[in-house]
Amino acid sequence: MNICLCNCDWSAISAISNIIMTLIALGTLIFSICLLFREKKLRQEDIRARLDYSIIKYQNAYYLLVENVGKEMAYDVSVGVKGKIIEESIYSQVRETFSRLENVKLIIKPEEKIHFFLCPDKLKRNVRYIWRQTETIEDINQWIDKYEKDEIHVTIQYNKKYSLSHKFSIKNFNYYGSTKILNPLEQISGVISDMDLYTLDEIKQHLSSIASTLEGLNHKGKL
Repeated sequence: MNICLCNCDWSAISAISNIIMTLIALGTLIFSICLLFREKKLRQEDIRARLDYSIIKYQNAYYLLVENVGKEMAYDVSVGVKGKIIEESIYSQVRETFSRLENVKLIIKPEEKIHFFLCPDKLKRNVRYIWRQTETIEDINQWIDKYEKDEIHVTIQYNKKYSLSHKFSIKNFNYYGSTKILNPLEQISGVISDMDLYTLDEIKQHLSSIASTLEGLNHKGKL
């Protein structure tokens, strides 16, 4: 039997093998680098500043609550609130506050909350806010009837790359049950901090309302 042996260029085969091994090693390196970048991005996303907002109904008024629910400080925070309910507010203090806010950059620490007065709710009796007011209950209720369906446009930008934007109306928030009522501890804190604004009877009414809330929560806990 005759065996035919072919002459092979082993140096060429070796070179090709080396190229293949190099490509495999390079691909593995690129894959590892991609994983590291992905893990770093996920870690940064987990600990970064993260602003959120909600509408709070408290003591016959609506407030915009902006809070940092992230783990790092939010800087260069700009809060814009537009809409007729702001620009034609029954209170000049509200118009002036949001006008000045357009040129202000805020810093919000982790877990920090900032409240902005938006507008009053319909009233059955006179209430006192942090400024002197001459408007009657009838004036306020008529104003609410006129503007409660108008949209409020909230835009929040922070850390030079994140932003929030949403449109809503007080009417819609009430309709869908989206307003957030302050918990009893926050209510007690509010009454204590504003004691100089209320009469003794008004303070008693607030504390009585808080006591009823606590009693209801306690009853639910026993069910």
